[in-house]
Amino acid sequence: MQKNIRILVDEEFGYRTWVWTPQQSDPDIFIEWFESVDASTRMDAFHNPTILPGVWSEVDDSEEINLNSIDGHAYMNYTDDSQVYIGDRCGRWTTKNENLQEIYR
Repeated sequence: MQKNIRILVDEEFGYRTWVWTPQQSDPDIFIEWFESVDASTRMDAFHNPTILPGVWSEVDDSEEINLNSIDGHAYMNYTDDSQVYIGDRCGRWTTKNENLQEIYR
């Protein structure tokens, strides 16, 4: 049995910080799922990321986070510039979900 993934989420330029435990426990499956989220859900998540499935816990500014318990990091902003990193894997919400190397040539 795999342990749950825990992701530290920075929401829109430091607006809020969350610890997100998504439903998927396999990082590869989670990344694939993240990249496949439809445009409508992305827009809704821009206004409220907690609509994405899993357990969300808002982190207070005064709260310390045990980074040893965190498996990944996400930056959630608009529908086409959000990303999540787990180890060496990265999932992105871009217009075409191209690799950054392809976008910034």
